[in-house]
Amino acid sequence: MLWFASGSSHPGDICADCSLRPECPDQTGCLHLVASAGHSLLQREDWSDLNGAFRRFPLGLGKIGLIGQSGEILIPDLFVDQRWVVRPEWVKLETIRSFAGHPLKFRKEVLGVPGVFSRAQLTENDFSWLRTFADSAAVAITNARRLEEIDRLRAKLELENEYLQSEIKEIFDVGEIVGQSFRLPEP
Repeated sequence: MLWFASGSSHPGDICADCSLRPECPDQTGCLHLVASAGHSLLQREDWSDLNGAFRRFPLGLGKIGLIGQSGEILIPDLFVDQRWVVRPEWVKLETIRSFAGHPLKFRKEVLGVPGVFSRAQLTENDFSWLRTFADSAAVAITNARRLEEIDRLRAKLELENEYLQSEIKEIFDVGEIVGQSFRLPEP
């Protein structure tokens, strides 16, 4: 199962319904589940659902919130290390063996956290690939945001330019410019 949580664009938007609200240290900083993929062994759950119990991750709480706030996590064997397991029965039923997550950060801004639950044991080499992906994705997301901002500013300038040109045209179309000046004294 692979999922991706991104930085909050609407802080506090579901705080009233969030199961983690009583523990949440800051209701303006959470990650939102934006993508999820995978399949249940017995087809009991839809793992692509973005509106389930795990749709928000407050920074600093749980494994995703801690990854977003302070760093990466690799748990090679969830059967041995269950500190981060919220639903042990799910791990056992689905034979989930490992978990890995890495923050997407650019200049101290948390952009998201990609995470992987795996039925195979994840290794340091697998984790290195996740780290490489996360670092590259953070740069790509930042560049995409900057290009969107450039496009927004370009459109705004074009509108302002059109407005100013229409104002100038209106001034000159009103009529002929007529001026009066005093005659300069002769030397």
